[in-house]
Amino acid sequence: MALGRAQSDEALLRVLQSGAYSDLTIKCGSFEAKVHKVIVCTRSAYFAAACKPGGFAEGQTGTVVLKAARDDNDIGADDPEAVKLMIDFLYKHDYTATRVVVTEDEAHITAYAKESQTAGSFFPAFHGLSGSQWPSKHNDKVTPTGDCNTVMHAKMYALGSKYGIHSLQDAALGKFMKAATYAWNSEAFVVALRLVYTTTPENDKGLRNVATQTLLRHEDVLLRKGSMEKCMRSIDGLAYDLLKAKQTMKPDTNGPCCNTCGTANVKLCCNCHEQSVSCNCDPAPPVGPFRFDGVSRWWCRRCRPSFGL
Repeated sequence: MALGRAQSDEALLRVLQSGAYSDLTIKCGSFEAKVHKVIVCTRSAYFAAACKPGGFAEGQTGTVVLKAARDDNDIGADDPEAVKLMIDFLYKHDYTATRVVVTEDEAHITAYAKESQTAGSFFPAFHGLSGSQWPSKHNDKVTPTGDCNTVMHAKMYALGSKYGIHSLQDAALGKFMKAATYAWNSEAFVVALRLVYTTTPENDKGLRNVATQTLLRHEDVLLRKGSMEKCMRSIDGLAYDLLKAKQTMKPDTNGPCCNTCGTANVKLCCNCHEQSVSCNCDPAPPVGPFRFDGVSRWWCRRCRPSFGL
């Protein structure tokens, strides 16, 4: 079964690359793809409507022209590179975004040419990490400041919404979530946040929820960035979404801990019976009259002088 699926996928890629048997052309700026209605129309509600009898004029002529964006501020138009990846997805059920470097300092983390489906190999430096092991809080030692394709994944999600390709939205959402784990402190994340709120319908909360939760998870850093402040002030509805998300987010129950042993706990003094915060650096005395019936006793610092401790 796996071999047959692989051979079928290879055949689809060959006809996409060669244009053989094509009956529809999709153009966006300088990008042009000769595609097949049986593929794109069955996976996209937009192209299905364009190509049906009596549909859009472009669909009847066999050429659909999508308006190309001049830059990331050209809302409503499409990035030709994103359109190319969208066509790839229609044929391959996946897309591979090229790594974008935002600063020269990040040249050391551009070793990979394409993303892996596994979270562990998303960055070579973090090979072996599972999704559950990724840091939920920022860590200056492991958090790069590059794009990690957050902008492109936001564009792909928007294309999925615009052209009725729900499976593309699902794929882009997962990729954006992984990318934001590491690129939350990049200028590209600020650009991606603006794209999320300007290229998707207000009732589409998928990518918006991920973006706001990421922002809140690192609010102590991000809210001090001038570019983030400017972005937040310019986006209608973002402030309300942040307040709403903050109410639903689970509180951080980790709390402070000892810098030496990494623990913190509440102990009950066996003399005054009051609770005190302690850690494993301050255990119960192991020998002497301070153990009764094999049970360790613990005295708070206020009571210890009375017992010669």
